[in-house]
Amino acid sequence: WLHTPLSQLDDNVVIVEAARLNEEAQRLQGLFESQPTPQGIAAHLAMQLDASVAVPLRVLGAINNRFLRPRHWVQISQALGVDIRSKSNAWTISRLMEVSDGDSLYTLESISRTATEEHKTEQGLDAMDSE
Repeated sequence: WLHTPLSQLDDNVVIVEAARLNEEAQRLQGLFESQPTPQGIAAHLAMQLDASVAVPLRVLGAINNRFLRPRHWVQISQALGVDIRSKSNAWTISRLMEVSDGDSLYTLESISRTATEEHKTEQGLDAMDSE
């Protein structure tokens, strides 16, 4: 999923699969609880899995926000320093990870949260207009 074009990603499927992998890693740790060496390996595997999946999941959650509007894509492009105004087949999570740093990830999440908040505000205004 890291190399799948954004336009083809279903973030719900990815989240479910990541959770399944995490559960399996936890199960392995429990399975080898009385065996220090295999248990240590399972614990190390669980930590590596978490480290390699946590940030890409955050990027996926932010970038697949259905409330992102063209103005948000402009802001995201500015934050990353590259033009990603469309979810073309050229953009994948791994490619976004390559062009981003820690600060741009926080900015990306902030832009995504703002898009959601703006949508909620617009819904509230629409509801008041219809009254």
